[in-house]
Amino acid sequence: WFLRPSSIVEMNKEDSPLLLSESETGAAAATGSINTNAGGGRTRTYVAAALILMCTCLNYVCIYLPSAFYPTVAKAKKESKADTEVGLVIGSIQLSGLVGSVLVGMYMNRLGVKFLILSGAFVVGGCTIIFGFVGLIDDWDTFIGLSIVTRFIAGFGEAAFDTTAFALMLTMFSSQPATAWSSLELSMGLGFIGGAPIGGVLFDTEGFWFPFVLVGGMVLLVILLLICFLSDIQSHMNPPESESQVTMWQLIKMLPVSIVCLSVYFSNASMALLETSFPVYLHETFGWTATRIGIAFLTSGGAYILSLPIVGLVVDASRKPRIVLILGLLITGCGMMLVGPSSLFLFLSPKAWVVYVAMVLIGFGASMVQVAAALDITNCAVSRGCERGMSLNGLVSGVVLAVIFLSGISGAPSGGALTAAYSFRTSSTVFAFALFAQLGLTVVVTLIEVARGTDSTVSADARH
Repeated sequence: WFLRPSSIVEMNKEDSPLLLSESETGAAAATGSINTNAGGGRTRTYVAAALILMCTCLNYVCIYLPSAFYPTVAKAKKESKADTEVGLVIGSIQLSGLVGSVLVGMYMNRLGVKFLILSGAFVVGGCTIIFGFVGLIDDWDTFIGLSIVTRFIAGFGEAAFDTTAFALMLTMFSSQPATAWSSLELSMGLGFIGGAPIGGVLFDTEGFWFPFVLVGGMVLLVILLLICFLSDIQSHMNPPESESQVTMWQLIKMLPVSIVCLSVYFSNASMALLETSFPVYLHETFGWTATRIGIAFLTSGGAYILSLPIVGLVVDASRKPRIVLILGLLITGCGMMLVGPSSLFLFLSPKAWVVYVAMVLIGFGASMVQVAAALDITNCAVSRGCERGMSLNGLVSGVVLAVIFLSGISGAPSGGALTAAYSFRTSSTVFAFALFAQLGLTVVVTLIEVARGTDSTVSADARH
């Protein structure tokens, strides 16, 4: 309800809405502008956006379906410990997602928006259905090998869909980029939170195959609807002559962009640390059950999801994503200091209420960093001569998602190693100091930009 297509006001043909028909686009081309209030284009835009958000949520449900029961099933098929193999199955999707998001961001224009978003969803849905029948295999090597391969391929599909969906939403709602981004993040968060519970309930109902076949089939059904409403994307939003003015590597080498990427990395790596080491700490310190630990994580996830629309609206209204990003780093760092709490707080011992407060701060701070990052990177590129559009949005979404996948791959092992060598309170303190150091670096770079007159902390629209 809080998204409005950019084309409600007249705009150049190059920035036209994605979903107008051939006749509407032709008529608009004669006057050099397009208005979605005519011909039902606005309705089609909203329907397409809703389908993209629905498919995003279902894709993430597919990814996290196995979390509740796959480790148990795998261990039942092998007499010895299977933790390493299970970790490879769960984590393989992160590696392929990292590679896939980079490649899609670089070659989105050549591969085509419609092809990427539909084929990406098809790969995720198809691999999910196939994964459901992998559980019927009794041979351990075949079972674990096919599990890894299927998840790895699904990661490429997820990267193709996510990267294209973010770029598409940023283009469809270019007057509200932060809100568009936060809407997709909200859909991902709902899928992340709902994946494991849905998987557990469906597994208990009909067995291993049922959750994968049901949810994977729902993804394929949404694809059929997307085909109908995205029929005009290829011709209107991805012209073959439209090329980005910069490469992904040139974009990353821009100092402000590198700083924003580091902010996203440390924010997500902190959350990865919590996923791996925090449950054991809570059980050993407070004797909490799995249910109580789940509630603690739900507190952080709930704060993240509930704050996303608000942060998106604030960023769009203020047009100052860098300030929001800096505040997000500060809040996330404070949360990481409290979650142990840090041993530097001699006056504060581990308490349940402190844990809940810290988790809320971490979720809220992470949402601020995540939403502000894409708009900040876009502003950096535009302030250096790049033109807004689908090509630039593809690069931006590819870079941000690649950093997120990278933080998931490296954040959990590094945090686990620190916890094993010292303690969780020490490792959370180290991550908090990394966030504060990144905060200081971001402030310094921002001040340098302002002093040089190359301020990219606000959007071009706000400066004019």
